[in-house]
Amino acid sequence: MRVIGLSYESGVGMAQVTMVTWAFAPEWLSLEEAAQLSGHSEALLLELIQDGALEAEPGAGGWKIEKASLREFQEALFDLYASG
Repeated sequence: MRVIGLSYESGVGMAQVTMVTWAFAPEWLSLEEAAQLSGHSEALLLELIQDGALEAEPGAGGWKIEKASLREFQEALFDLYASG
């Protein structure tokens, strides 16, 4: 299994994502990398791109999502969860 430029042994479920994984992830992520990093489905990420919730650019191999934008979205979700 390939996760954000790092190889992990394929096991049960998804590879564990840590702050180190976030730190070493590239600044622009493929849709697959963003899904693995965030735990969201590629379909949801596409909806978020279409809604303007994520900074993304179309590329030759598909969408590229800005890592900082994905992180900000994750933090906003956490804040919503924590507040209510």
